[in-house]
Amino acid sequence: MSLRNTGASAAPGRRLRLAWVAVTILVAVLIMSGGAGCTGSVETKVVFLRDWEAAKDQAASENKPIMINFYTDT
Repeated sequence: MSLRNTGASAAPGRRLRLAWVAVTILVAVLIMSGGAGCTGSVETKVVFLRDWEAAKDQAASENKPIMINFYTDT
């Protein structure tokens, strides 16, 4: 005969501890994998068009809207 507690009262504590371990592992994995995508930098170059007709033609050919930036230096 075994003296080990195998009754119903032992199961909820074990399940709760298992749930905490699973949540802790999940959070650790998310934290470690979150920074993996930020390791390198990608250079972005923006080409500004100053001719209205050229910008309109390019936007129409790429099916994109035109962004107008009004800049002044006073």
